[in-house]
Amino acid sequence: MAYANSTAKVDVMLSIAIRLMNCAALLLAIALASVPSVSWAAPAVIDEAEVAITVAGTTRQTEPIHLSFNWDRSIGAVDGQARFVMQIPVSNITEPLAIYIPRVGNSFVVNINQHELARYGSNPPGPYDDAATRPRYFSVPADWLTPQTTLEVIIAAKGGRFGGLSTITTGSPEEVHKLFARDEFEQINLRLMLIVVGVMLGMLGLLWWVRQRDISYLYYALAELLWSFLTARHLLSPAPLPWPLWGHVIQAAFVLSVPLQCKFALIVIDQDKGWVSKLTNFLIIGAIPAVAAVGIYGGRPLGFLWMGLLAIDVLAMAWVVFSTLSRNSNLERKILAGAVAIMLICAIRDVTVRWMSPSIYTDIAWVRYAWTGFGIGFAWIIAERMRRATNALSAMNASLADQLAARDVELTAAFERERVRDMEQGALLERQRLMRDLHDGLGSHLVGALRMAQQVSASKAEITAQLRMAVDQLKITVDAMQDVEGDIPSLLGAIRYRLSPRLQAAGISLKWNVDPLPTMQHWGVRQSYDLQMILLEVFTNIVAHSGANCVTLSAHHHVQQPISNINIEICDNGTGITPDSSNSPAGKGMASMLARAKALGAVMSIRSGTDGTCVVLALTCADDA
Repeated sequence: MAYANSTAKVDVMLSIAIRLMNCAALLLAIALASVPSVSWAAPAVIDEAEVAITVAGTTRQTEPIHLSFNWDRSIGAVDGQARFVMQIPVSNITEPLAIYIPRVGNSFVVNINQHELARYGSNPPGPYDDAATRPRYFSVPADWLTPQTTLEVIIAAKGGRFGGLSTITTGSPEEVHKLFARDEFEQINLRLMLIVVGVMLGMLGLLWWVRQRDISYLYYALAELLWSFLTARHLLSPAPLPWPLWGHVIQAAFVLSVPLQCKFALIVIDQDKGWVSKLTNFLIIGAIPAVAAVGIYGGRPLGFLWMGLLAIDVLAMAWVVFSTLSRNSNLERKILAGAVAIMLICAIRDVTVRWMSPSIYTDIAWVRYAWTGFGIGFAWIIAERMRRATNALSAMNASLADQLAARDVELTAAFERERVRDMEQGALLERQRLMRDLHDGLGSHLVGALRMAQQVSASKAEITAQLRMAVDQLKITVDAMQDVEGDIPSLLGAIRYRLSPRLQAAGISLKWNVDPLPTMQHWGVRQSYDLQMILLEVFTNIVAHSGANCVTLSAHHHVQQPISNINIEICDNGTGITPDSSNSPAGKGMASMLARAKALGAVMSIRSGTDGTCVVLALTCADDA
């Protein structure tokens, strides 16, 4: 038979190439292993038929022909009809007969002894009729059979739509159905598996492109999804779109998927440059316009030219991949080169088989399955990149941990140096403050007492008062060295303890009215000293100049949103302040108090009259400042 002879020639020519396809062959072998083995001897294969061909209303009878019959190859891209008549010897007419046709279309009618067994589509075929996409199995009732049964198959073909008729297998339903089940698995179930894998890989590529923004993933994802669509088209009968639109969509998917995959390969090997890259870009950009031009103007030369450019692009891409591998054979490039090699071998096999057997009609293109090698390679490349990225991240984390540890040691040492420096600076500042306070306070009082003692007219009481002032100044300076951490009542208690003897000696009673007060935040020794010096100055003026016999100290927490104050008020019942008195606001003591109040961020006010004088100091709480 013609088909068997041509296949034998192809197998001899490609035997070496087939051995290189271990991966693809292993995958296919595993898939087919699930189908039970069949006996090829029992069923009868019909590979000859008488045929009458009708084109443009003219019918011509031909000599008996060998099946398979490819309408487009034998007749051309024209519409027409072919009527095939075959004789089937039936040894047992009491049992049903099974008929298996691997491929028939575009629309057809099957008759057995003038009985219509099956029909698909119309004559001429409608825009959606396309039965030549899957194997067909029919069961003939026993009462239709005769010892010489006549089988008639009438096909209606649309030019360019792969119409025709394959060989026909007849026999017992058990044996024939095994053949049908095997081919249905290969052409339907296995395609479904490839479609699912391809769609998953395509969606994975899109996801990685969205996350990584690596354009190579986008090229791969589009190519994989388009190729999955091309694989799925064989499962769609009737067609989802009318002819010839459906044919243009299929052609566009093919001529676009090939350069997209080439582009992905060039980017992976870092060779997306030069004339090969430019040709690939041109084929991607021009794919849709070229298909549209062929569809609108019927430009067959343009179609052949475009397919030739695609072949050149694939061969050039393969050459770049293999030559790059010889210079730099990392794992990614090895994987990609293996996928390209398998694809190229399968493509050469498919082209050779179709060239040597132009009448072949049921051959399954190996490229359809070899394309999955790109998907496996893509998944492997992603896994390899993830492995490298994980290792790099681990190394970077280890390096970063070492750097952080070294930096932590440096910061700890720097912090310790800064702490020591702050302690030394604080001690220096405290010594300077203490020296200044002793000089300005205790020193000035002692100098004053010394001058008085040197004057003959100075009384003992005056010298005693001056020395008492010096002692009070010394005591307050010592008290201020103890940090009370913003506890205002404790500061006021220390003043009361220090000055009560002087007030009693001057005949002045002290009334105390201090409420519970909030702690002043960020309050240190400097602030405590300034507050005590203000209060000392106030009480000293009362003793020396007011002529009062009673003084009241009040402290309250006054809240008026959004501000809260601690108000300290000292009132006496003396004669008040007169402009020419020594304790008037123009005096040095008053200027010192105002300066210290400003340093505290406080507001000091004085009310004075004939019934006495009140000094009010408003301390703003730090949390509300």
